[in-house]
Amino acid sequence: MIKAPDFSGASIRKAREYQEMEICRREYLKKMEFIQRDLFDIADLGDFDLVESWGVIHHTEDPERTFK
Repeated sequence: MIKAPDFSGASIRKAREYQEMEICRREYLKKMEFIQRDLFDIADLGDFDLVESWGVIHHTEDPERTFK
C-alpha cells in the first residue's frame, strides 16, 4: 500500500472519491492509502520516495525548517 498523507480533510475525501470512480484507470491510485496528517507529524509513516508540495512551504511558520 502506498501511503499518501495530506493536511486537508477535504482533499483526502476528494482523492478517495476519485479513487473509487470507475473512470480512475490509474492502478497506482487504487493502491494508495490517503491519510490526514500535519506536515510535521508524518515521521511515523517511515521513509518517502516522493514528497510533493505545491504552494505550501511559504505558508508554514518556519519555511526553512519545513524544507529541511
